[in-house]
Amino acid sequence: MPGWAAEATNGTGADFVIETGGSGTNAKSIDATKPGGQIGVIGFLSRAKQEEMPGIGSNQLTEKLVRVVTSQNIQPHIYETFGVDEEDS
Repeated sequence: MPGWAAEATNGTGADFVIETGGSGTNAKSIDATKPGGQIGVIGFLSRAKQEEMPGIGSNQLTEKLVRVVTSQNIQPHIYETFGVDEEDS
């Protein structure tokens, strides 16, 4: 489990993780999520083969995730930001 997730959840893992990075961050999101938790995939910043992105959820799951984030005033952990015109390095 990533250190920030362990610290934020007292070592239990997150109930919900919002995944926006794609194949490059998918494994970290899975590691940060507690058993039985859910991951909402919002977008992809990198290409991925289907086998690298198991269990992509439904529109219903995304809608549920948005409701939870909104109703609980969840402030997501922002690991890194970059401009849309930056290329992969």
